[in-house]
Amino acid sequence: MFKRDTHKPAPVRIPTFKSEELEYAIKSYDWNLLEDPSEDYDLLSKGLLKCASSSREAISPSASRLNAHAIKLLEQRRAVKLKQGSSIKSCKRDLCDQKAIMSALMDKDGTTQTSRRAMEAIVQEFYTDLFRSSTTVPKCLMPPAEEVPPILESEVAHAIRRMKPGTAPGPDGISADLLRAGGSALCSLLAKHFNHYLRLGRIPDSWKESKAVLIFKKGHEISAIRRQ
Repeated sequence: MFKRDTHKPAPVRIPTFKSEELEYAIKSYDWNLLEDPSEDYDLLSKGLLKCASSSREAISPSASRLNAHAIKLLEQRRAVKLKQGSSIKSCKRDLCDQKAIMSALMDKDGTTQTSRRAMEAIVQEFYTDLFRSSTTVPKCLMPPAEEVPPILESEVAHAIRRMKPGTAPGPDGISADLLRAGGSALCSLLAKHFNHYLRLGRIPDSWKESKAVLIFKKGHEISAIRRQ
């Protein structure tokens, strides 16, 4: 079961960075390699965000593209939509400048849960069962161990170029636009840390985390949500 609550979302502003200043900040920063990958990546992320803050371009407030006459015409058109016989719910939907959020979710026992932690647990359990494989896979013979080649700066640069610009950052706060603006200095830094994790045979714990946006569809069960 879903209860709908609404709030007006903040305007989305994608920060931009000055590439030359960001590269200089990365080269000048005192970077260290820690033995623990999780601690090392946490320190690396904080350092990158500090470098990014010093090279971020100021966002000037955008001027309205509509003059007073255009705004008046839009208000008149909106009033025309509120013709006699239209439902109140339909009018509210047309006029609202808000975003629907989930405030309750029904678990598998049919109990309505309203706390954030309980709702997260329901979603986690559902998608864990959804993607868990029940197919028995026979064990395969492992090939003889061989030395894994190091990660090249060119490989890091190629991966960054393929990232979609304007996408939201993950839990570490590092966006694709920041990585694109870092240039060769950032590619060299990332390759160094990635090869460090490769030699240790371990990855940071934060790499196992992600942000999932649930999009509500018609229905009352958790299966009525699709993941994005």
